[in-house]
Amino acid sequence: MNQDYVCLEASLAESICTYFYRKHGYMVQPFGIETIVGNAFYFLDVKNHEDTKKKAMPIIHRCMTMPDFLVIKPSKNNGIQETYLVEAKYRTYKDYKEFQQAYIKDGDGELKKTATKYLNLWGTLYMFIIVKFAYNNSVHIYYDTAQNISDGYLHGLDYVDSTRKWINKEIREEIVAKCQKIFG
Repeated sequence: MNQDYVCLEASLAESICTYFYRKHGYMVQPFGIETIVGNAFYFLDVKNHEDTKKKAMPIIHRCMTMPDFLVIKPSKNNGIQETYLVEAKYRTYKDYKEFQQAYIKDGDGELKKTATKYLNLWGTLYMFIIVKFAYNNSVHIYYDTAQNISDGYLHGLDYVDSTRKWINKEIREEIVAKCQKIFG
């Protein structure tokens, strides 16, 4: 797939994630490296400079994995009720089995590795993942902590438990319908 198109899909996923949180009354502050310095790190040649590589790469690696958003829930008195980091992703899988392989508990799939990386570097973090299944062009949204995904669990946006009571059903359904229209 064309790299420009992949970047477009990733940007759309980030925009949808932002829209989802804002519709729920959260403040969303872009936080990712693309926002702060653009893609400048991609143009630096540190691989061929051993002294620079040893000093710079740990910092550059951490910067390149900055989550996309800082999400803030304001309190009624204009304070801060809660804050957390969110990473938005877009992925295409040929079918549900391939998708499961990306995060299953005993596997080493891409989503599990990504969640583990974020967990190790940033601690508490949520992942908002838009998934398209190529076999039928269906689009689904998954939302969970990096910890859960690292442990081999991943819940859909429609999963309801005590920590997800804030997710409005109508807004969730609107977002899913928009994603199906955009990506499906």
